[in-house]
Amino acid sequence: MPDDYTKTTKKGLVERSRGRQNEDRGELPFQPIYGFRKGRSGSGGLLCYARMYGLMRALSRLSFNSLLDVGAAEGYTAYVAKELFGAEVVCCDFLELFCSKSKRIFNIQSAPADIHCLPFKDKAFDVVVCTSTLEHVQDPRKAVSELMRVSARAVLLTVPHERKKLTDKNLKNLVPHGHVHSFKLDSLDYLRKEGWSVTSQKLFGLLLNPVPALVPDVVVHHEGQSAHASACVSALRRVRNALLPVIARVVSPRTEAWLVELDSHLCRFSPIYGEILFLIVKDKGAGVRGPLPKVSASRIMNTGVPFG
Repeated sequence: MPDDYTKTTKKGLVERSRGRQNEDRGELPFQPIYGFRKGRSGSGGLLCYARMYGLMRALSRLSFNSLLDVGAAEGYTAYVAKELFGAEVVCCDFLELFCSKSKRIFNIQSAPADIHCLPFKDKAFDVVVCTSTLEHVQDPRKAVSELMRVSARAVLLTVPHERKKLTDKNLKNLVPHGHVHSFKLDSLDYLRKEGWSVTSQKLFGLLLNPVPALVPDVVVHHEGQSAHASACVSALRRVRNALLPVIARVVSPRTEAWLVELDSHLCRFSPIYGEILFLIVKDKGAGVRGPLPKVSASRIMNTGVPFG
């Protein structure tokens, strides 16, 4: 890993956090903090909500009172968890700028921190969440070790599923805030040797990637994907982009919420998927007893703060 990688990553984060300027409402947030179709929703469309839906469904199966969101940006994930489960939440992020935003926007305690050396005691939180972060860090194994250290019960992670060729190219060219690590469904299996339970789940299957989705131009991949399959995916993406303006006017938010939920069920059978959700359980007693809390895509998509 180049010595100036951290500096390049921070530069990319700062540039993206400033966002695109909106005529009357300032910058575009890093996350969809205002809710679906509420103007400044950030980039990602339904994929942001599909990720959040998968994450919150996994959390609903755990028993926890406290949660730490690492790489929290504006604090949207922690806020949704607080709203759904009533947990005490804390955020931390590489940039102090994001920490100040989570305090100002969601009134959530947040502190600047390096994921490789978190400023918290061992087992300080029941659950630790880290989304869309490991693909950027300098040492993923060390980062995961820190997440495990400060969690008492479980760790939940989401990472993109991309070709190693692409991440190697990003690293070689020092792409600001680029994805420089590639992950597969078995990438964290090494933790089983330490006695932990590790499960992985696919996110963003064939339903959300090529169809209505209102999604960005993310790379979807599965191991051994042929040139023909890649060409088909590219063609579907072009069709999707052409239909996007029409779909945005025709498809209702309720239908899009249904698509998010349906994709989460169908995705397990999909050979092509965009992200991976890892659940690492340290405490066998972390499971929920009794009925699971209700988590719906619609409720998640409607969770946000009003414009200030």
